[in-house]
Amino acid sequence: MHLRGKRGDERMAMKHGIAIFLLACLAGVAADVPKQTGAADAPKPTGAVPKAVAKPSVAAPFAVPKEAEVLAHDESGRTWRMNGRLKGELSEGKKSLYIALFKAKYEFKHETALDEAKTHLLSTWVKGKEVLLLMIWADRGYTYFSWGTYTE
Repeated sequence: MHLRGKRGDERMAMKHGIAIFLLACLAGVAADVPKQTGAADAPKPTGAVPKAVAKPSVAAPFAVPKEAEVLAHDESGRTWRMNGRLKGELSEGKKSLYIALFKAKYEFKHETALDEAKTHLLSTWVKGKEVLLLMIWADRGYTYFSWGTYTE
């Protein structure tokens, strides 16, 4: 993809900056994972859809929609705090999650498409000094989401 002009340069810099930020957030997790030595050691995909897990005991900064299935949650601060899915298309899931964030008094700041088809989105929300990153994407009739927070 070739982007021309100042606006294209800004978009590319934004995507690059987001990618670096996400990698930095996840770097702590990589230290805990043993290194793979070859293709034979790589985990084998099962093709199964993950089962829903119990809702986290720690209060979330916003109430996920009732119909959401929580697939994972982590309070370590080194990875996404919650991963889940909603049945339906990307536009429906996005609307449900955005409404939940607005109800929790989060202010929408920015949304970036992570691919040209705009099927993977990363949005930034702010409430006081707390920043929430929300990533959403669609696959096989579900809208998947991951979110995490940090304090400015």
